[in-house]
Amino acid sequence: MRDFSRVHLVGIGGDGMAGLARLLWQGGVKVSGSDLQPSGKFWEAAEWAEVFCGHAPENIPFGVDAVVFSSAVSHENPELRAVQDPLPRLYALRQLLGNRLLLAVVGTHGKTTTATWLTHLLRQGGLEPGHYVGGQIPGLPSATWGQGKFFVAEVDESDGRFVYLSPYLAVLTSVDTDHLPTYRSLYGLKKAFHAFLCRAKYVVAPADDPGLVEILRGLPRVVTFGFSSDADFQAKGLWFSGDRAAFELWVFRRRFGPVEIPAPGPHNVRNALAALAAGHILGLSLPFLAEALSSAPRP
Repeated sequence: MRDFSRVHLVGIGGDGMAGLARLLWQGGVKVSGSDLQPSGKFWEAAEWAEVFCGHAPENIPFGVDAVVFSSAVSHENPELRAVQDPLPRLYALRQLLGNRLLLAVVGTHGKTTTATWLTHLLRQGGLEPGHYVGGQIPGLPSATWGQGKFFVAEVDESDGRFVYLSPYLAVLTSVDTDHLPTYRSLYGLKKAFHAFLCRAKYVVAPADDPGLVEILRGLPRVVTFGFSSDADFQAKGLWFSGDRAAFELWVFRRRFGPVEIPAPGPHNVRNALAALAAGHILGLSLPFLAEALSSAPRP
């Protein structure tokens, strides 16, 4: 972890910011932060940070090493205007990770579940990853530092800054027209995702979305998932009962066997396939992954 001793977070009640506060606190950093609305995340952050309701320059402690802001905070915010070189949240995360291997989960839908399940698989495999998610999973904190070399992060693409991350492995869950104002066009959105994935050593991506052809073109190490016959990790024979689902897993066109997951719906089967593919790339065996996934946290 970079040598921060004191950090102030503007928008500390937003998605991802409370988790960042927890990571900093676990690293021995003194944390403060502010937000306009005292939401549940705001009070969660209050467990390890000095928090202020409302934004004002006097909220910023003397001698802070960095003032970090979320993508939801306007550049006209009085706290940002009071300091030089405030740090965007993803830039701060990048600096915190240092030499950790980033496993980044990006996309419009399914990020939180996929990142959580991948974290669970790596933990069950004894790899002790850190993790950082923006959504809320019952029974799981939004972030932990971990002791292993891998760090799983749900990455927000809404402001375009994700393209400056360099993940060891990137999982792309889906892409649609969310955040078009940031990118101005669907072409701009796809171009940003392609630039991001080009920086990853390995990529896991959907096989059955024709709109992703341009994004994946030219990438050398892509493992695909989905329901189509050309998916590297394919689900067949889907079955749903109550709050669980099951399917037949085929890997590189060979039948592996049944897999059960703790959540219903085809969308969660896709999330499971993405997590399984990523875990397999990282060296975990398919029998182990299938068994471990059945006990993953329920989204």
